[in-house]
Amino acid sequence: MFVCLSPRSVRGAMVLVTGASTGIREQVEYHYSKMGGQIVITARKELALQKVAENSTSLGAQKALYVTGDVCQASDPEGVVRMNVFDILVLNHIGSSPFAIWNGDREHVRELMQIRFVFFLYIRLYLALHLGSVIVVSSLLGEYTTHGLIHIQSYTDAHYTSTPSTVFLEGNRTKICPSHSNVSLTITTLGLIDTQSIYSHTNMMVYPACDAALHLITHQKKSFCPVYIYLACLPSLSPLQVLHVGTSKDLSSSHRFL
Repeated sequence: MFVCLSPRSVRGAMVLVTGASTGIREQVEYHYSKMGGQIVITARKELALQKVAENSTSLGAQKALYVTGDVCQASDPEGVVRMNVFDILVLNHIGSSPFAIWNGDREHVRELMQIRFVFFLYIRLYLALHLGSVIVVSSLLGEYTTHGLIHIQSYTDAHYTSTPSTVFLEGNRTKICPSHSNVSLTITTLGLIDTQSIYSHTNMMVYPACDAALHLITHQKKSFCPVYIYLACLPSLSPLQVLHVGTSKDLSSSHRFL
């Protein structure tokens, strides 16, 4: 079901956005700011965070705070859990990986596991203590591996398919969001989005970051943006998921990008 987010439901809410200095994450924060939310953003680049916080205040955020941090460090996720009682968590941090076969760098694997798995264990702990909404950003490789290219990108596939969105969060959805509770979990799989880094990898048509961010915060249980990502993931979806996602509104808003 497609859910329209009411500005009234966001006004005054505490919103935490991770990795919020650029791209989709920055646009997500701006949408929440226009609705009157209280924004807290975290990333590693302090100057970029400061600018985004200033923009958020001018757009209507009741307050906009920033915290510099690195989820690769074990202490930082713990700090997020202890920081405050957030109503909405938007998790869109990511670790960089080479498009190549693993070169034996075990420290890099440790960092990826810290970013993509251990951090979400703390979020699970957070949800056990507080009620709220969690929005997680996934990718096509997180849903469906490209087996035909396994000799080329086996390392990339390996860590993406072990992401918490596909293994930990989806597998523990009923525990994270028990029935008759106010906890909600949204997992959104994104395709090619208009960000600063995308043009160095492809010249294909991309989806506007502002529109993708708006889709992200609609609080659907599971969604895909743009719609061709849903079609690409069909082989990996369960029958129940096939019936649940791909609403007519999604199709009508994304057909021009097919």
